[in-house]
Formats: sequence, C-alpha cells, structure tokens
Amino acid sequence: MAVIGKPKNARMSLIDEDVEVLVKNNPIYRGYAEAKTMTAAMRKKKLREEERIKATYDLPPMTTKFIKKIAKDESITQSQIANCLLVYAINNYLQGNVHFEKEVLKHSPRYDYKIVPPMIKTLKEDV
Repeated sequence: MAVIGKPKNARMSLIDEDVEVLVKNNPIYRGYAEAKTMTAAMRKKKLREEERIKATYDLPPMTTKFIKKIAKDESITQSQIANCLLVYAINNYLQGNVHFEKEVLKHSPRYDYKIVPPMIKTLKEDV
C-alpha cells in the first residue's frame, strides 16, 4: 500500500506528527529538536559553550571600580581579578572569618535579609 503525498524513498518518521508538533512547541523538548538538526561540529561547539560557566551578579559601582583599578594595576583581566577575590572571600567565609551585617527586608517574598558589606563603606574613601 503506497502512502499518498510522500516520495517512495522518503523515510517514515518514528514519531507521530501530532506528537512531533507538541515536542517542537514545548520548551522542555526544544533541545531534542535542535539536536536533531545540528551537525556533529555544531553539537560539539554547543557543549563547549555550555561547559563554560558564566555568572552575572549585580555589584555596586564602587566594587566594579576597584576591580577595574586592580586589574589595570596588575595588568590582569577583570574577570580573573573578580574570580580571585571571590575565591579569597569564599575561603574566609568557610573559615568563619566573614560575618554579614544583615538588614531585614520588609517587601521581599523571596529573601528575608539583605547585607551591606562593611568593606564597601571603608573603600569609598580610598577612590
């Protein structure tokens, strides 16, 4: 029995057309749909990009000014300076050397407190 509207050499899809439409429109399965159309080189490039970890944080202008100044003085990228300073801060926190000044947030459904780093108050005078 011949299928009308499809060439003889066309491969039959293993997925029902309705299911395929749902998969294409559902963000959960979007990666699957993209992977189907990607070449091996494109998949490899995407994996490399996903492995590269990036994070974005809201920092006070004074903090970014100091990161820029230190990076310029040391002739190192701002990213490496920020990473190094964060590692120092995390190590100090884990050793119990960092204590946060907490303020209660009244109108935040997600968080109970905000902190004001004491370091920023003293650094403002140095810039």
